[in-house]
Amino acid sequence: DGQALNRRDVIARIGTALAGLAAAGVAGTAAAAAEAWLTAEEQAWVAKHPVLLFAPERDFPPFSFVDGQGQHRGLSADVLDRVQEHTGLKFQAVAAGDHSSNIDRLRRREVDLLTSLRPTADRERFIAFTSAYVSSPAVVLRRRADHRRGDLSDMGGQRLAVDRNSATEEFIRRTYPEVVPVEVDAAAQGLRDLATGVVDACAVNLATASYVIERDRLGGLRVAGETGFFSTLALGYRKDWPMLGRVLEKGLAQISEDERAAMIARWIPLSDIAWWQRPEVQRVLGAAAIGTGVLMAGLLLWNRALRRAVAQRPNALQKELAERQRLETRLSTLAEQDPLTGLMI
Repeated sequence: DGQALNRRDVIARIGTALAGLAAAGVAGTAAAAAEAWLTAEEQAWVAKHPVLLFAPERDFPPFSFVDGQGQHRGLSADVLDRVQEHTGLKFQAVAAGDHSSNIDRLRRREVDLLTSLRPTADRERFIAFTSAYVSSPAVVLRRRADHRRGDLSDMGGQRLAVDRNSATEEFIRRTYPEVVPVEVDAAAQGLRDLATGVVDACAVNLATASYVIERDRLGGLRVAGETGFFSTLALGYRKDWPMLGRVLEKGLAQISEDERAAMIARWIPLSDIAWWQRPEVQRVLGAAAIGTGVLMAGLLLWNRALRRAVAQRPNALQKELAERQRLETRLSTLAEQDPLTGLMI
C-alpha cells in the first residue's frame, strides 16, 4: 500500500485545498486603496503602530521558512507582503524560531503576529486569528520497505514523529491516544528520523512533506494514509489588539484573484498537475476522500473567507465557484500514469 512521494502526486492530491486565499482586489496604490476602504479609526490605528513585529517559522516550507540569505520565504510570506501593500501596515521580522517557540513569543507579546498558524481552542485563549488563507491535508508517511498501512486507528504503540505543540499533534493525542507521538522541532527532522528508522511513521502536511523530501533528497518514503486532519492556516495576532485583526482581515480580502493564483503557482506549480490515480492510492485514500473531502475543505475555507465580498463582486465569485466545480470534475476522472517514466499503466 502507499506510493512514493513526488511533486506531481502532491499537486494532484492536494487539488483545491491550496485555494483559500481571499479574492476581490482593488486598483490603485496601496495608500490610496487603504484610504478608500479603511475606516478613519482603522487608519489612525495603523498610523499609531508604524511597525509590527512577526516571527517567521525557521523551517515550515512551502508556507514559511528562512532561506540561505536569511530572508523570510514561502506562500505565507507572499501573503504577508500583499497585506502590507494593501493596508499600509509595516511588518518587521525578528529572529526565526520553531513552531513552539514562536507561539510562546506571541503569548508573551514579544511579537505581534505569526503566519502559518492553525486556530485551536487552546491557542484562542491568547491569540486571535484571521480567516484561513490556505489548507493542506495531514498525511502519514512510512518507509517504502515498511508495508504496513498508515491508518492511525491501527497504529497503537507505534512511534509517530509529529511537530511539537502543533495542531496536528493535539489532534492525534486527543483522537488516537494509543499512538506514541515523538515530538520534533520541525517536519524536516521528523522525516529524517523516519528515513533513518528512528520512528515508525511521520505525520506531516502533504505540501510540506513534498517540499522537504525534494529539498533534502530523502528517498525511500511513501504516503501510507490520511489522518483526516487538515493544516488550515491563518494569521495569528495579539488578542488585545482587535483593531489589528480588522485591518488584517480587510487586507486579506483585497488580495486579487490574479495575485492569489500567482502565489499558489509559485509554491505549488499548477502547470505541473497530472490528473491521474494509482490503484494503491485508491486503497489508501479512496477516490471519494480525494474528490470530495479535500475539495470540500477548500470550498468551505473559500466561502468563509469571501462571504463579506459576495454582494460587491458577484461576477468574480461566480467565476471562482465555476473553477471549483471544474476541478472537482477533474478530480473524479483521474487517469493512471507512472510518475517516473510518464507511461500509462
